[in-house]
Amino acid sequence: MARMWLSRPLIMTLVAAIVVFLRRRRQYGAVIQWDKRPLYVPNFRKDLSERARAFDGGIVQMLVQNNSRMTNRRIRFDLKLRLEDIPKVPEIVNEIKNMIDTHPEIDSITHRLVRWRQVGDYYASIWLSCYTKSTEQGIKLQHYIAVEQSVLERCAAIIYRHGADFAASTELSVKGAAGGLEAQSEEDSKITLRVAEANKEGTEAHRTSRERELQNTREAVLKDKEEKLRERELEVERTEKDFKRREQELEERELKLQVTMDVAADAEHDEEEDAPEVKREAPVEEPEIGN
Repeated sequence: MARMWLSRPLIMTLVAAIVVFLRRRRQYGAVIQWDKRPLYVPNFRKDLSERARAFDGGIVQMLVQNNSRMTNRRIRFDLKLRLEDIPKVPEIVNEIKNMIDTHPEIDSITHRLVRWRQVGDYYASIWLSCYTKSTEQGIKLQHYIAVEQSVLERCAAIIYRHGADFAASTELSVKGAAGGLEAQSEEDSKITLRVAEANKEGTEAHRTSRERELQNTREAVLKDKEEKLRERELEVERTEKDFKRREQELEERELKLQVTMDVAADAEHDEEEDAPEVKREAPVEEPEIGN
């Protein structure tokens, strides 16, 4: 028997009996709800066995929701933007619609709707509705919430790219307080302004952590590149200094060698000049001896 994920209040141990009624008695009609969860509705009553009549009031007449037979999972958001962002809403809606149409994990057969549907006291609401793909992987909870997060992140990125932001319920109280500033004392006015500034800062802090992480990552990469470039420049500077030092040492050694050679040549020349001249005696002629 295939696994069944059933939803019914106060029913915990009647799954087998329900399967019997669904398969053998065939007295339930299936209604597919908006979230793709089949709801089995009893069509009529007939004479049952004693065992079945024991459950007549609980099983035959109850509505059974079989979650294990879902074909898709529904993704639905109400994106509430600030009233001051209303001029930007049409462009945001069109861009989110294009994103949903091209998302690889969104089903292209079921509806994909993005519309501006409501204006509240402090927000303009964009309604989004679509489904995951009709696959075994598409209805698993882990995959479903991953796709849901992906859609929400992309929507937030589009909203921030247009300079818009999400609305906060605190803006309503701030605007109401701002309307009565003239009737308040100067001290109350200062307090109200401080509250408004604090709420504005809080709204700015609602930006997604993913945007912050991307910005931090870019700054870290740039900083790392700058540090590496600086290290290379320092290495080139050290190499140039070392080369100049060695060149200077070589010139000094050549100069010292030249000086040594000149001193030796001068000393040799002085020795030759100071040496005494040697006088040569004329040869003595011997007298001739007569024969």
